Amino acid sequence: MTFNPSGGTHHIVVLIGTLDELNAELYARIQSAESDNYLLIDTENAKTASRKLPAQLHRIGYQTDLQTTLLPFYELLEARELEAIVLSKQNALALDLMQQLPQALEALRYFKLRADYPFYVKNAFLNVYDLNHPIIEFSDAYEGKTAVVLGAAPSLEKRLLWVKQHQEKLVIFAVARLAKKLLEEEIHPDFLVASDPTDASLAHAQDMERLQGKSILVAQHYTQPAMLERWGGSTLYWGPKWPQESKDFGQEKNVEVSGGTVANLAVVSALGMGCKRVYLAGFDFCFPSSGETHLKGSIESNQPHRYQQSEQVENYLGEICETTPEFKSAIEALPEQLQTLVQRYGLPNDFELWNLNPKAARIDGVKSVDITNLKLPSAHKPSINDLQTKLSVESASVKTAIKHLLTELHSLQRKYRDIKQLCIKALSASSSYQLDEVLIQKYAKADKKLKKLTHSEDAFIQRVGFRFFTSLIQLAEQLDQEPNNQALTSQYFQTLFEAYRDSAEQLIAIVQQSQEKGQFLLQELEADNDFEALARLWLQHDKPHRFLSWRLKHSTLATQAQQDAPASYNQLQTTIEEQQKRQQELSKNTFAYFTKNAHKIETVGG
Repeated sequence: MTFNPSGGTHHIVVLIGTLDELNAELYARIQSAESDNYLLIDTENAKTASRKLPAQLHRIGYQTDLQTTLLPFYELLEARELEAIVLSKQNALALDLMQQLPQALEALRYFKLRADYPFYVKNAFLNVYDLNHPIIEFSDAYEGKTAVVLGAAPSLEKRLLWVKQHQEKLVIFAVARLAKKLLEEEIHPDFLVASDPTDASLAHAQDMERLQGKSILVAQHYTQPAMLERWGGSTLYWGPKWPQESKDFGQEKNVEVSGGTVANLAVVSALGMGCKRVYLAGFDFCFPSSGETHLKGSIESNQPHRYQQSEQVENYLGEICETTPEFKSAIEALPEQLQTLVQRYGLPNDFELWNLNPKAARIDGVKSVDITNLKLPSAHKPSINDLQTKLSVESASVKTAIKHLLTELHSLQRKYRDIKQLCIKALSASSSYQLDEVLIQKYAKADKKLKKLTHSEDAFIQRVGFRFFTSLIQLAEQLDQEPNNQALTSQYFQTLFEAYRDSAEQLIAIVQQSQEKGQFLLQELEADNDFEALARLWLQHDKPHRFLSWRLKHSTLATQAQQDAPASYNQLQTTIEEQQKRQQELSKNTFAYFTKNAHKIETVGG
């Protein structure tokens, strides 16, 4: 059984059984270990043990299920190569847990995503200044039109000429990484789509700003902020503008369609804009016999790495082919995303999806079609200029909006500071009151205040600080079994306040970064057309990419600046080139990691 790591390659040994079943040989092995790479799942769940634990050994008592038991240790386990050992074959529960372990570790991947939530929240807070137009407000912009969605798979190469020949009739949605390729082919997409939240994605968006006058960017609210910052054109977005907005289906104003890949989001975007017939080109989601995963010329196609961890899927010809776990996830996610559009977005379920590559992985709800049998519209598509005009925002309005957002951010930061201070004050009671009964009364009173303070944001704060709340899940289960245990109740409250304190501190830092970006944007607007002042500002804040879209918008000023301020102009150019090289290396390393690291669980004693 394998599972996908997020970082680190250290070996760890999981022992299953009781401490008394630990033999002398294994005990000596643990004591001689250089680091704490041993974890004992104690099937007795005893509060005391007859033997002293070596410093290198973590011991956890088995709870009601293995997933809950391992939850506080998911970060320790998720990034390691594992060896699992049953300490005694006479221990029936230990043998059963050994069988459950691979599935439990797979389930922990979900919790790893939950732990990454602050990263997405940070991006959303930084993007809040660019999120002016939710896509839900323009769901009828291309009502009934025919679209083609371009993914970055190898088969796209064979379809580019057809796309170019018919681009005046088809509404074109393309993943942002195709910008450079489409410019070379003289294909101008109506929409570029971006969703990746990581820095590695920036390397793939080369030259996307050159399309800012001809295309509209569609982005997730948590897309990598620098991606939106370098885009000087119109933008539509998926998801809530404020990340702490309710996830309740009845209250959410703008649907968030997550999961899969950016290619999935591009399909959903075409349907979300009202298109009824959508053709997919470059949507392979499986390997050709040559092994490529991406279009020729991309960073991935130029790498010697090939996926060592693969899955099998069926293509439209009925053939079995190889795919990656990530691609398989995208295949499975798309039908669910389509249902999200129908059920929550209110989209009529009368659209048609067709894949132009018969050797692509089969997706439920998507049919295959021969390119010679396509039904193309007879009339030209509507101009995108009208939509761009609706999405344009005047400079004065931008300033007002930024100042308003800064006021909202200040209010949020004050609330998170109040939460942090309340928790600190509550925790200080443990040093003042020695009796559990009195301490619990103080904790319970503080807990009521905390509930009022967090109110509707309670779930959001717990998601942000998920790693801080994992231990609380175990304690809550124990309290269900021992509701009158005062020591356990006291420990529960203490862990609760610590979790909210640390989560609030994390949120304070995130909001502060967003406020700093808002101040930067105001300074940029104040500098207006003063190139030297702008150059200093961009370099000071490590945002040289802002120059790319500015240069296109103000071509005359840029030409003049190149003559009058060559030092600043050249420094920006050099810094951008250095930044792009770093991004390409990061992308290569990321691709190499995910293709070469398939971590194994070696079972011993089972």
